[in-house]
Amino acid sequence: MALLLSCSSTVAEPVEAWYITLLNDESPYCISTDVLGAALFCTPTMLNSKESFNPLVVLVTANLKTNGIALELFDFANGRSQKIIQVNLDLSNENELYEIPMMAMGPLPSVLCLCKGKFVVVIVRDRGLLMYYEFSGSSLSLVLKHYFGRYVVDAAIQTSGGDSSLDVVALVCENDAKDGRTVKLPLR
Repeated sequence: MALLLSCSSTVAEPVEAWYITLLNDESPYCISTDVLGAALFCTPTMLNSKESFNPLVVLVTANLKTNGIALELFDFANGRSQKIIQVNLDLSNENELYEIPMMAMGPLPSVLCLCKGKFVVVIVRDRGLLMYYEFSGSSLSLVLKHYFGRYVVDAAIQTSGGDSSLDVVALVCENDAKDGRTVKLPLR
């Protein structure tokens, strides 16, 4: 199973999320035609399962009703999509928007989704906002909200000490959008 995000070359165009099975002849399935970000999410329980690899899919979409975004978890078991969790993220108080720098690959997706173990990290790039959630099987609980104070160019999760330490390493813009620096944020 794979997840592919695709878009045209213009910023105003939507980003599509495609679910692709790799070991059979199923056609790719378009999960959504307008996502802000997405990722595969596989908990330790899923990894230790003797069954086939079937991760959950994390989608971040615009929530027009609340002027925010929605973090959704989907299960695609048995060839069907089933939404198992939705968390609405209110961005109405997040007024600070940072300048989007010129980047070779462009500014999309506008939200980065990072997953490790039972944790999901959502980074709203142009607001410099990180939200860190813990998955408990039937819910997502907000553990940490952090402001980088800069546009986030890219980010990744880093573990050390045999998964005892979990950090987000982010590349953020400086005041001059042509300059950047890395930031390491310990999550646990």
